[in-house]
Amino acid sequence: MGELIQKNLALWGGILASLVALIGTFESFTNALLFWRLLVTGVAASLILWEVAEYFAARSKPAPRKITYGEATKPSPPWGLILSGAVILAVCAAFVLLACLQTQRFIMRVDEQMAGSSVRTDLYAPLRMVEKVLIQLPAKAENICDWQDLRPGALPALFPQEIDMATPTPKLLLQDFVQPQAVRVDCKAPTSIASGIRVSPPSTEVFRTSDLRTWRLWIYIMGGLIWLSAVGRMCWLYFR
Repeated sequence: MGELIQKNLALWGGILASLVALIGTFESFTNALLFWRLLVTGVAASLILWEVAEYFAARSKPAPRKITYGEATKPSPPWGLILSGAVILAVCAAFVLLACLQTQRFIMRVDEQMAGSSVRTDLYAPLRMVEKVLIQLPAKAENICDWQDLRPGALPALFPQEIDMATPTPKLLLQDFVQPQAVRVDCKAPTSIASGIRVSPPSTEVFRTSDLRTWRLWIYIMGGLIWLSAVGRMCWLYFR
């Protein structure tokens, strides 16, 4: 019994250590794009879940049946196999949550709506603080721009600064931009504002909301496929 508990603790301790190591790795790879972060997460999830599937397949296998005379014994339902599939699903869900967390921590979300000769751009801060956001505005002579704090009660408070307003390239500067801060920029000009946003550090990327939804959908799809492959491997090892 003590040996079984020790093996289980070693298994779950290894999974937890892997998740912590992944999180630390993402923080250190400051210039890695979201694609590479998600790729590393997917590969790590596949390798760990395949090992977990092999472990559960070996544990769930019933003991060899005893030879009996007369009445045939019915095989017991594979409850251990079903429970193992649920546990694998929970581990897979943890990796999916980790992947989704990266889309919130390293991605600044932008909503932009254009109507006639005006454009409205909403910027939502990520979980990780962005040191500097520089928003390129259209030339002052061609438009009138204004901004407003979408979450005035947020802490820390938002303090946008208008810079280079007397030049042909006026800008709006946001410093220490972090959740739950959000800002709206309204301009009377038929040009996109989102394409002129620059952020620092470069580990933070700018994504439109529609594109971010697509990335998250693919995270769920790939998570489901990884879970199915792990369960398939466990069943194959169990029944072979």
